Amino acid sequence: MIRALVSSLFLLPAAAFAADPAPAATADAPTAEAPAEVVPAGPDRSAPPAVPVPALFELPDPVEHQVGGVRVLHVQVPGVRKVALRVVLHRGAEFLDGAYTAQDRALGDLWSVATATYDPAELEEVLALHQIDLSSYVGYTRSGVDLSVPAEDLAFGLDLLESVVGAPSFPAKDVKRYAKENQLFLRTQAPFSQQAVSSTALTYGWYGPDVVYGTRVVAEDWVLSSDDLAARHARLLTESPVTVFVVGDVSWEAVEPGLTRMLEGVGVEGDERPEPAWTPQGGDRVLVFGVPGATQATVALRTAGPRTGDPDRQALEWANFALGGHFLSRLNRNLREENGWTYGIGSRYTFLPARGVWNTRVQVKTENVSDAIAAIEHEITQVGQAGPTPAEKDAMVRSEVQTWNNTFANADAAANFYEAVLQQQMSVAEARANVEGLGAIEASAAAAATKQWLMPGASRLWVVVGDLEGLKAEIAELGWTDRATFATAEEALAGAY
Repeated sequence: MIRALVSSLFLLPAAAFAADPAPAATADAPTAEAPAEVVPAGPDRSAPPAVPVPALFELPDPVEHQVGGVRVLHVQVPGVRKVALRVVLHRGAEFLDGAYTAQDRALGDLWSVATATYDPAELEEVLALHQIDLSSYVGYTRSGVDLSVPAEDLAFGLDLLESVVGAPSFPAKDVKRYAKENQLFLRTQAPFSQQAVSSTALTYGWYGPDVVYGTRVVAEDWVLSSDDLAARHARLLTESPVTVFVVGDVSWEAVEPGLTRMLEGVGVEGDERPEPAWTPQGGDRVLVFGVPGATQATVALRTAGPRTGDPDRQALEWANFALGGHFLSRLNRNLREENGWTYGIGSRYTFLPARGVWNTRVQVKTENVSDAIAAIEHEITQVGQAGPTPAEKDAMVRSEVQTWNNTFANADAAANFYEAVLQQQMSVAEARANVEGLGAIEASAAAAATKQWLMPGASRLWVVVGDLEGLKAEIAELGWTDRATFATAEEALAGAY
């Protein structure tokens, strides 16, 4: 009743106004002209609005310190949660063995599994409790340990890093299990894994066994001992020049005491050990490997590419971006969007001072192999003839600027950048100039680089893995039978072809 009364009170004024009669118009009353309709101005939607390329952020040079005989590069990154600590020893497999052996791989993987203070289970628990990320590696010419720790646990992280770097242990049962797992993988799983066969064949087919990059490792090589791993570690620790990166929201004063303790007795004076130079073989090779029971095939192409200092490098970076460097790239549009042969395909161009490599890889049904290879060749040829488009260039520049401006997104991203700059033998200013110079590259330069490095006549290696009988028919359709080598998965894994 009350609600009805209130509603009626609100309705009364409206009813009263509605009851008032409108004034009657008289015949001689002047009539006002209706005002012209004013159309409000709206945005111009005849074309997409111009979006300027963002300016590059200023990235500081690292501040260099000497701790004993060790160079420490410190970069303060405001606002990030973790501190990234990278210990880089400038010696690796090439220094230890002149080859990349099973023992080198084992040392890299097992270095950060246990220490004199923590057994494997205890170390795993400590890492989880303190939200610490820890990894180790032995590469061709460098080795190291990477650790990232929340800033509030920095002191603990430095103590843990001291234990891992200087006093790792290699428990016999863990070493034995690791060797057995690798033997079993190579003997029982790898021959049926297209990924394993393809990756191994790309490496062994590209690099000869006489260079460190192409060292053949077979199941029988996985014979390890704790004493051998400990001796290798001691050599690296006492005979390697060392660089340490400290990247995060931390002052030098906060980190110096812990670093000084950690680096006592670590490293020697000396220069970095450069990667061995390697000259790619000429020709266009085709290797085809059979995997029993495969219903799909893996197709991969590897070519040589310009090295860091080569004048073609940036032009090929642009060509790679257009071909397979992003989701809307030409290869992905052709093989995925237009033909539906694959879930996706991309490409990657990697360059270092001693070598450069371009790769693309895709998985398709066996009956689509010849069509997929023809499509890849077609897209490479198109870029080699006309170069990328202005839109592809604009997208590449924006992508590189975005990557540069995200360098300080977190401590690990920043550490990755500064470590890569060191490995490429560049300064921060030179790295910035490379990004700024991308916009000045002409399409004709990218076309010429594609023609020189990616098209037939260059150093190229095709690796096709799948059902051997079905692949023979696909290779014949391409007219490649006479120049193709056919082999088993086991031969691919052994590099015996």
